[in-house]
Amino acid sequence: MNGGTIEPKVRSIIAKLAKVEPGFPSDADIFRVVGVKSASALEVLLSLEEEFAVTIPDEAFGEARTVDALVALVVSLGGPIE
Repeated sequence: MNGGTIEPKVRSIIAKLAKVEPGFPSDADIFRVVGVKSASALEVLLSLEEEFAVTIPDEAFGEARTVDALVALVVSLGGPIE
């Protein structure tokens, strides 16, 4: 799986949890700019893990605050091959 197939799914998860349209910039901070509430961070983490069948370390997730960074993180963890 490459970033091109991961990015729309990451964007969709974030948009759903932030209750926004998925057209926000991929380099926007998902908490400060996009509007994901900090209380929803765990839900974002669990949704990503379930969607891509990966285990994301808490520290790495905490540092990945944009769609671009989350896509790179999932790719680095070897998400499923389509």
